[in-house]
Amino acid sequence: MALVYQGTTISPGLGMGRARVVESLRLEPPAERPRDPEEELRRFRRCYAASEEELRQTVQEAQKKLGGHEAEILDAQLTLLQDEYSVLEPIQEAIRDGGLNMAQAIDQVLGGIVELFQQAEDEYMRLRAGDAKDVRKRLLMRALGITPRDYSALPEGTVLVAEELTPSDTIRMDLAHVSGIVTSRGGYYSHVGIISRNLGIPSVCGVPRAAEDGDTVLVDGESGVVTVHPDEAGLARFSQRRREAEAERRRLDIFRSAPSRALDGTAGLICGNIGTAAEAQAALDAGAEGIGLLRSEFLYMDQPALPDEETQFQAYRQVLETMAGRPVIIRTLDVGGDKAIPALPMEREENPFLGCRAIRLCLERRELFRVQLRALLRAGAYGDLRIMFPMISSLEELRSAKAMLEEAAEELIREGVPVRKVPVGIMVEVPGAAVMADCLAREADFFSIGTNDLIQYTMAAERGNPSVEHLYSPYAPAVLRLIAMAARAAESAGILCGMCGEAAADPELLPVFWGMGLRELSMSPGGIARSRAALSGWSTEDCRALAERVLLCASREEVQAALQEAHRRRKTRL
Repeated sequence: MALVYQGTTISPGLGMGRARVVESLRLEPPAERPRDPEEELRRFRRCYAASEEELRQTVQEAQKKLGGHEAEILDAQLTLLQDEYSVLEPIQEAIRDGGLNMAQAIDQVLGGIVELFQQAEDEYMRLRAGDAKDVRKRLLMRALGITPRDYSALPEGTVLVAEELTPSDTIRMDLAHVSGIVTSRGGYYSHVGIISRNLGIPSVCGVPRAAEDGDTVLVDGESGVVTVHPDEAGLARFSQRRREAEAERRRLDIFRSAPSRALDGTAGLICGNIGTAAEAQAALDAGAEGIGLLRSEFLYMDQPALPDEETQFQAYRQVLETMAGRPVIIRTLDVGGDKAIPALPMEREENPFLGCRAIRLCLERRELFRVQLRALLRAGAYGDLRIMFPMISSLEELRSAKAMLEEAAEELIREGVPVRKVPVGIMVEVPGAAVMADCLAREADFFSIGTNDLIQYTMAAERGNPSVEHLYSPYAPAVLRLIAMAARAAESAGILCGMCGEAAADPELLPVFWGMGLRELSMSPGGIARSRAALSGWSTEDCRALAERVLLCASREEVQAALQEAHRRRKTRL
């Protein structure tokens, strides 16, 4: 009998194969206290040195097997492991003064760090607890003398079934033969989410252990459904869907290298949103004509200390050089309130989404902002850099941010560092920015619509809150009218208006945005070819007519009906 489970998609696609269960290790420290704390300290230092060297080698292995992004994740773990203030000294103190054995001390200190991450409000930060867990597991296994299981020779068509997969788990696995991943825990930003998307492995999380070794498993990375023991009819339907998906993938392949043009030849750009420097190559491989959004927070999130100017400069330079002259928009630090940074203590706020975050935080903590601006300006010599300020809600904020950028440029010039003029834009993600777009457009070089937050603020509906999810929609007329308002203001001022929110990859809305005048759409790399193919089937004139019709709609239902009718007519003509 088929068993069907509804989970959460973290990597799209359709995968099928035989289950291989990755068992979770029980790492229980012994209860006995050490008779000789000094000898226990010496044992711990040997254990620590061996773990540190092992992790160094794993970083090098990850670079060879999986590429820069995996190495970056493991390098962040190495940085955490080497943190004397947070890890090394507290463990030694627990052994020396607390009377704990080394396994107990490791468990107590690293367990506390895991708990701090897990208590964060921001999903991304909660999922970083996985890195701290991995460091804890590595040290505990060494302290307890446990050898990790061998998953280096997996048969082709393996579906991994696990409670959770860590970076050190996956580095030991033959992922080339993995056709799907199912985990109990995790999320979009978890390690397994990142690696499965990078490698194109369909993955679903939030499913309790549903299979045993050898069971047939179907992983639907489109809907989040996992089926165990499918019947013959279900297996046949799934196989047919896979064949159709493969045919569609081959059809879209030609659009990876094609220019982004409407049917009448009007040109634009379809770019990639990325979260780390290493993801730039994946975006390029997917056909990105630039980077429409690089979230610079990645440099801050996983580190026990704030990144210095040189660290940031090297990361930004890497992206610019990878993109080889294509435009790269780097968003300045967008944290605060709901996005905590371990090295940047912030006061807890009652409503963090309306608090001191993004550009507000940067203008308040000027030295933090100054370091980033200097690094960005230095990196500007290595490509087509564009700097974007997030959450601008007033002309005063834009002017203050630009003034700080100018000050940073003057500092560098005095130091003999060459600085070129860099285009400066803003994210339009606050309704006030859309309403004042005509004024902001006179002092910005470009706009990028951030639909994720614009929807949230416009509809007063928290993203991810099930009780108001019916309100959180890019099809809401109020949201579409604000986007059109910003696009018209940009066109009147002669500046580019783009979009970097998730709605940019919606094929239903794409012709509407094009008709409004948006000429740069940025999205997750997986949506680039599909969006380019969709654009190629619409003339700009038809897009304008559709946009005008949609902007007259008074409800979301009317918007969706208008879109369905327009898409139906286009298919009929084709």
